[in-house]
Amino acid sequence: MIILHIGEFKGGGYYDGLPARIAQEFADAGFYAAVASYPLAPPNLIKGQPDHSHASSGRPPQQTDSVKALIKAMRDDTLHCNGQVGVLGGSAGGSHAVFVAIDQTNTGNDWPFWNGEARPNFVASLSGPYDLSDRTDDPQNVGFVRNCENYTNSAVPSYQWQNSAVGQLTTTNTDIKPIYAISSEGDSMPASQQWDLFNAFYQKGVSSNMYKMWIIPDNPSHAFSYWEDPILDTLPLSAGWLVKNRVIGFFQYFLQQQGHSHF
Repeated sequence: MIILHIGEFKGGGYYDGLPARIAQEFADAGFYAAVASYPLAPPNLIKGQPDHSHASSGRPPQQTDSVKALIKAMRDDTLHCNGQVGVLGGSAGGSHAVFVAIDQTNTGNDWPFWNGEARPNFVASLSGPYDLSDRTDDPQNVGFVRNCENYTNSAVPSYQWQNSAVGQLTTTNTDIKPIYAISSEGDSMPASQQWDLFNAFYQKGVSSNMYKMWIIPDNPSHAFSYWEDPILDTLPLSAGWLVKNRVIGFFQYFLQQQGHSHF
């Protein structure tokens, strides 16, 4: 179980208290959990990270490649891992979680040693951005666009799209690993991002059995901040189920399925 932090692609880290506490909750539920970081844009926020003239900076594809390498490292740890790896990400980390659940790029014997079989077995994203090229007329989108420009080092929508999670879906690649995407009604992430992901799946004909999506009503929080809030996904509305219950339960289901690809 890998947990990826928030930070607008340019900040955050595994010392954030929320991911660390969430990792303990997964551990209490029987998972081997790790909180991980990834190269940032701009650089130098992580000790020893080189500037963007170097290939290992935080520009695409380095952040997502680093997540891929983390997944491989976790799966190779046979002392703690049974071969199944889940990823939970918040905000930018959520974007990366969904990206690696879709991307089937084959790098052969080159780092990060990736192909379709290397993808995580299941992922969850809290308030993730999925289409970095979205220019929806939304006051919240101004800062979002600037963050995407900073991350991609580009203002060209087509380039931002190809480095987005939705850009990994093609007419020849409509296969995804199980994805649970959650946002809140008052989220600081533009509301269009949740719909961008849904529309991409719908238009490409992705089976609805492979993804689950929910917007928490009457909630202004972002990503891990609503982890312990009622998800309110039942009728009649009940505060008995929290976001963490649903996400941990989602991962437990797939562990019990032993690789079955439906829910």
